[in-house]
Amino acid sequence: MVGWENWCSMRLSKLSVSSPQKLFRILLLAVVFVVFYLLLLLDLKPVHVLPGQGEVADFDIIAPSDFVVEDKKETERFRQEEMERVKSQYRKDPTVELRTDHALNEIFDCIYQKRVEDLKKKYQLSISQFNEFIVMSHKELLQHKTRIFEFLQKSLKEGIREDSRFSDWTAALPEDFRSSQDTMIVIERVYEPNLIFDRKKTEQLKKEASEKVLPVSILINKGDVIVRKGDTVDTQDFKILKEMGLYRSRTGTLFQRTGILIFLIILLFTGFLYIHLLEKDVLIGGNVAWMLLSVTMLMMLAAKMFKWLTGNNITMENLLGDINVLSPAAFPLAVASVVITVLVGGRLAVLISVFLSTFAVYQLEASYYYVYYFLFSSFFSVFMSMKANRTTELSRNGIFTGLINVVVLFSLYLIFEDPIYYEEQYWAMLGRDMVLGFLNGIVSVALAIGFLPYFESVFKISSALRLLEFADLNQPLLKDLMLEAPGTYQHSIVVGNLAQAAAQALGADPLLCKIGGYYHDIGKLKRPNLFMENQLSSENRHDDLSPNLSALIIASHVKDGIETARAQKLPEELIEIIGQ
Repeated sequence: MVGWENWCSMRLSKLSVSSPQKLFRILLLAVVFVVFYLLLLLDLKPVHVLPGQGEVADFDIIAPSDFVVEDKKETERFRQEEMERVKSQYRKDPTVELRTDHALNEIFDCIYQKRVEDLKKKYQLSISQFNEFIVMSHKELLQHKTRIFEFLQKSLKEGIREDSRFSDWTAALPEDFRSSQDTMIVIERVYEPNLIFDRKKTEQLKKEASEKVLPVSILINKGDVIVRKGDTVDTQDFKILKEMGLYRSRTGTLFQRTGILIFLIILLFTGFLYIHLLEKDVLIGGNVAWMLLSVTMLMMLAAKMFKWLTGNNITMENLLGDINVLSPAAFPLAVASVVITVLVGGRLAVLISVFLSTFAVYQLEASYYYVYYFLFSSFFSVFMSMKANRTTELSRNGIFTGLINVVVLFSLYLIFEDPIYYEEQYWAMLGRDMVLGFLNGIVSVALAIGFLPYFESVFKISSALRLLEFADLNQPLLKDLMLEAPGTYQHSIVVGNLAQAAAQALGADPLLCKIGGYYHDIGKLKRPNLFMENQLSSENRHDDLSPNLSALIIASHVKDGIETARAQKLPEELIEIIGQ
């Protein structure tokens, strides 16, 4: 009893951190950092760095899914054609008719009255140019002027564009006008276009015509080769790769890796502070620490495998475009939460859940709000598993976790996605995710129950569920103890109950202490009659033995207990109690 009490007190006392323990912490942090960083960068499906614009592709670039992309070159060509069809717009200047009428009257007055200076000064004309008009009577000049005026008025009403030439316009003149040199001179002097080019209106009409042109789309089918090996990536190819989300420049990849490095340092440092301040025993004892690392690492590998099995194609855009694509809602992240809660407790499970939720969204390349889904699913799994004392209770919790997943997914879709934009497809995707979320809760707990024995065996950590199996008084070892060593059996039951009460008062593990009391004397089964509590008669068997042999037999029940415990495959914690 004294040795076992010392063991209990040692488990409850604060342990000083020796140099080997410090070395273990440093080693653990280094391993965690390197492993996590490599897992974040690892891709089970190799990702090639795509060539940039103007570079030669050293592999075939294949479309991973159906995609519709705009052919901007063809779209621009059609827009140019529509803009060229728009006619130039002109505005009429109403003052031209008045100026033409005034100039015509003044020229003929100068010819009739022979005002040589006025004609020369204002119109750069000479009387000598008008051989026909100077011999006409006043009446004949008025008639001829009227004919010219009427023709000009008609032409101005139809409109004379400013970009037209005089020679082109005169083709419409009557034959007698064209054959008269004097008439042509006068018309040329008074000729003035009245249709002025309206640049603003023309540009507006061209813009409207351009905007009416619908984009020309190119359908790229899954498996189509976008750029063949050896071909140069032209402007169009480069735009297609960018719009499909395939393009990753070398600089971008370097920036991303640097960002992951910084973020991982901050995340692990925060986790280290949490464990150092709240769960220091984890950094002292190696088994729990390596178990946490292993669970986290396996879940990160599982996320990579999940993404690979879904074709690296589970972004929200693809999810809402193809109902057959497996959603991130199906990834059973809560497995880790349940395993860690059952093995070492809820506080560490919450910490690991935060880490894994962050990593999972990045690794799956899912929409950022799925981190809330993973967090709620994991947290609820932790809370439901903390009080589970039987496997059946743990199984029931999977249903409740699944229901929580359904509610969380429903709320996230309402908050972050627009049903009007996606129309009926929205509800199909929401229904799919809710079904997968419900199944996820059940599957996560089922997988956790399946994996628990392996983690217990490898890391020598016994869960409360496993310890409860050994608390059953119908266990073969306890039944043998009751039949063959009834006194030791009664003594062990009393010790177990006392230890449980003491552990509750001191903050230790009541279940472990109780079961430890049950099994601490199982070594007496080898020679039960040589121990006083099992001797029904007043005769003491040790009276016939030498003191040395008696002492050896009594002391050997510890060694015998350890051998029996190992043969019966008792948890390592119980074997330690027997040895202590």
